[in-house]
Amino acid sequence: MFTQSERDLLTVSRALLNLNGFFLVTEENTILDNPIILVDLLTKMEIETFKTLLKVSPSDRVEIEENIVENKFLALLGSTYKINFNFTPAGVITSIAEAIVKKSEEYLENKDNIPYLEAAESVNYLETMSAIISYYTNTAYEKVIALPINEIYKRYAVCQQAFPNQIQPLTNE
Repeated sequence: MFTQSERDLLTVSRALLNLNGFFLVTEENTILDNPIILVDLLTKMEIETFKTLLKVSPSDRVEIEENIVENKFLALLGSTYKINFNFTPAGVITSIAEAIVKKSEEYLENKDNIPYLEAAESVNYLETMSAIISYYTNTAYEKVIALPINEIYKRYAVCQQAFPNQIQPLTNE
């Protein structure tokens, strides 16, 4: 479904937004119906700032929303091009900005622990191994997870042999 580069882009601070019912125009003037976009989520400070700016005039609000989309938009899935904002229909930018804010707030509020549970369910064995390697070797997690898979296995084995009482060997379970 995703290319390796798209999977690499998908990290904890990012989200996929399905723009069902909308279309976007790319820089090459191709129209994409019902696109899925990858965005960075807002920080707590950015959410609070956005909420305080809601009281501005409508024209200033449009400028703020454009700023959010331009700074948080990362990729159109299935396309190597960016959004051509000059030809994108009215209201799409506002909808994208609102979706970014809403998704960011969901994580901030953690209602019914759903964002955490969804994140916990999506953690795979390679990410867990990378976290353990990161912890025991004092190496940034982002650096470890970017290693080739065989190198992650090798480093996990080294950590497990160096700290057999703390790290369990891998099993087929």
